[in-house]
Amino acid sequence: MTTSSSSTMATLIRPQDYAHSPLHYAIALADHATLNKILSTLPKLCDPIRVQSESQSLAQEHLAEQISAALDRRDNPLKETPLHLAVRLNDAAAARALAAAGANISVQNAAGWNPLQEALLRRCPEIVAPLVQHHHLAAWSKWRRRLPRLVAGLRRMRDFYMEISFHFESSIVPFVGKIAPSDTYKIWKRWKPTGRHFTRRLRRPQNPTCQPELSFPKRLRLR
Repeated sequence: MTTSSSSTMATLIRPQDYAHSPLHYAIALADHATLNKILSTLPKLCDPIRVQSESQSLAQEHLAEQISAALDRRDNPLKETPLHLAVRLNDAAAARALAAAGANISVQNAAGWNPLQEALLRRCPEIVAPLVQHHHLAAWSKWRRRLPRLVAGLRRMRDFYMEISFHFESSIVPFVGKIAPSDTYKIWKRWKPTGRHFTRRLRRPQNPTCQPELSFPKRLRLR
């Protein structure tokens, strides 16, 4: 997006329409100093690797909700988050700051677009790249913070075994059952309270765009 088109877009936004939201208002005014000051007052989530217990996981989840309430508010006619507004104004610095602070890139506006889609539509590579990186890192961090609750839930769950089979049939297309894939998944869970039967290996991705590596517990097999 050129500078002239960005200036034209800025004239279409009236800062007074966002006066009720400090983050929106700072972005509408291109006031990066105020924006960074507001972001610095938000609570910070701890390193996901340090979340080891179910109580810590719940505490971090409540903290994440508080951060989201500030960063992802959409109480305006277009249902735009501050990140939506930064993208619409082609403000790469504000977009990077919001993404780094934990803004949700998947939230949609009234038109059904999320900030990443808006940035792609507007061809803003300087915004797209950091949004993609922070999106993958945020997804991994969210999963890692919730992992202790998942393990705790499995411990409380009764042992079980189940099979899931799937295959394809058609009364119109002949031999589809011979061509289409079919398989049977066998899943069982066993747990002994007196021993440690769960082993976990979850590493922070060196590249934020990479997916985390996760191995199934020894007693939770999938084949």
